[in-house]
Formats: sequence, structure tokens, C-alpha cells
Amino acid sequence: MQIRAHADPVPAHATVTSDAVTVVPEEPLDGVAPGQTAVLYLGTRVLGQFTIDRTVSAVPIGVS
Repeated sequence: MQIRAHADPVPAHATVTSDAVTVVPEEPLDGVAPGQTAVLYLGTRVLGQFTIDRTVSAVPIGVS
């Protein structure tokens, strides 16, 4: 998965259901926000592109 145009792709796992695609990077990513575009790759082949509609914090609530 690649989040930014000039960033290196990062390993991620994608789950496809009838109404959604959920993508989870192997390592937490900083600065990802709804509205950004991401691209899924298999090697150098583009599998798909999507707009991020929500993110989940990797930091538990109450931890700073």
C-alpha cells in the first residue's frame, strides 16, 4: 500500500467484503487522514486505488 505519491510502499493486509475494503498496514503509519488516496499493489502491479474514509489510532486512549 502506498499513501503518499512519493512515499515508499508499505506492507499491508486488505480484506474485501461485499460492501467495504479494509486495509491494515503491518506497522502503524503517522499522519494518515480521511480524504487521502491510497494505492494497493501486488509487487509492481496496481490492484486498486481508494480514498480513505476513516482511520483508527494506533495509540490507546489515555496514553500520551
